[in-house]
Amino acid sequence: IKLIKAYGANIIYSKKEEKMKGAIKKAKLLAKQINNSFYVDQFNNINNEKAHYENTAKEIINDLPELDAFFVSYGSYGTINGCAKALKEHNSNIKVHKVILSNKNHSIPGIYSNSKINHKCDDFIDKIDKVVEEKAYNIVKEIAFNDGVFIGLSSGVNIAACLKYTKQYQNVVVIASDGGERYLSNEKLYVNLNYEKEEIIKDLKNLYNNFFITDDLDNTFLIKLQFFCAF
Repeated sequence: IKLIKAYGANIIYSKKEEKMKGAIKKAKLLAKQINNSFYVDQFNNINNEKAHYENTAKEIINDLPELDAFFVSYGSYGTINGCAKALKEHNSNIKVHKVILSNKNHSIPGIYSNSKINHKCDDFIDKIDKVVEEKAYNIVKEIAFNDGVFIGLSSGVNIAACLKYTKQYQNVVVIASDGGERYLSNEKLYVNLNYEKEEIIKDLKNLYNNFFITDDLDNTFLIKLQFFCAF
């Protein structure tokens, strides 16, 4: 919200208790009331999935054709549907991990929506990984502090899931779906770390020592087995 305000936008709130359904309802109403407006409808717009099927997945396959596993959380299902379908067509042995939060009432927006999604399809999902919300916050803070990279909470969730498989896979792609600037209004990012710091540092070092991380793909961490790492 703070970032949007910085661009000069007028923030119009929906009822908090209505959550995502209320926001969608409000957006549809405003689209009808405001001239020359456009309602994207990211949850039901087939072009969302199509864009990832035709572009994101293509970049992944071109850069890492010998892919073993793909990790991504979901909100509108566009990324996971489009990429999973294309990756499975490329190689049916690629394992697709859908990442979710273990607690239903969480503070990370965009990962799960109560809205109806017409194009949701789990046919290409091999495994569902549950991540504790606090783990995502800890990873975001630790990477920002140690590496100077301010990733978003959705990215932290995906990386948290991937950390469990550093010894199982060689070539992995993890979608880093957002940057930390999207969460400037989230006060939980600014409290002290409340976990055993050594544990997550050990996990991240294990990730860094076994994988090469690059941002060659737009908004994507491409992770490949190497002896070094770089952002």
